[in-house]
Amino acid sequence: MTTYRGRHKLKTKKRRRVRSIFRRKSIYIFLGLIVCIVGLFIYFTSKQFQVDDVSFVGLSQTPEADVREYLDVKLSQKKLLVIPTNVIWLISPSDLALDLTHTFSTLKSVIIKRKFPRSLEITAVEFAGWGVLCHGEPEECFWIDQGGVAFDHAPGFSGVIVPKIRDNRDRELKLGERQLSDKIMRLIAYFDERAVSNSYLQSFQYAIDARDQTIRLTTRGGWDILLLEASNPESAYKNLKTALEGEIKNKVSDLVYVDLRFDNRIFYKFKSE
Repeated sequence: MTTYRGRHKLKTKKRRRVRSIFRRKSIYIFLGLIVCIVGLFIYFTSKQFQVDDVSFVGLSQTPEADVREYLDVKLSQKKLLVIPTNVIWLISPSDLALDLTHTFSTLKSVIIKRKFPRSLEITAVEFAGWGVLCHGEPEECFWIDQGGVAFDHAPGFSGVIVPKIRDNRDRELKLGERQLSDKIMRLIAYFDERAVSNSYLQSFQYAIDARDQTIRLTTRGGWDILLLEASNPESAYKNLKTALEGEIKNKVSDLVYVDLRFDNRIFYKFKSE
């Protein structure tokens, strides 16, 4: 007969054998998972999925060669020293688009689509040049869009072809940032649209005074219109037109300035005064 002690030893051996088998199977499964993960990693980061074709839509003033060079450098880097950043699975379209708009000030927005397995399609919207903003001595000028964002260096236009605004305030102008408020842009745009059809005005050069932020509009005739950022464009232009067609009509050539900074009160000065 098998004693109790003998039966206990048999059970103990059996349990040990089962645990040993379980450990071996666990190790094999773990090693198998590691091999699968490494294999999948190697496969999905292989040349087959590394971007080698980038197409662009919408670039005109932004040099395509410069954008390509930037992407080549950025996508040639490695994450954690071993993971290539040009693998299409690992590229974040939104992050890369943000990088491009921060790097190239002429780009207003960028949309990136991944075309599997190895292509990127980049659609860009560039800032449209509306006018020129200048400051400093010697004068430095930048293109601005209708929102007042400076996005590229510009030659020093006279202000006849496009609106020219001289900002005399003590501030640094940076590309890719809004430099003029909505109120200033609305005021300048409103008067600029009407200058061409008004024989008294014809065209303007604009200046923002450093001292009190008066906006000074200089006409082709050489006389000025004085406004404030808070001035209502419609009311100010209506008052100006009323004065030019009324009291000032025959003395426009003798004008020094028309001051429209005080709501419905109009002040003006002549050279002969």
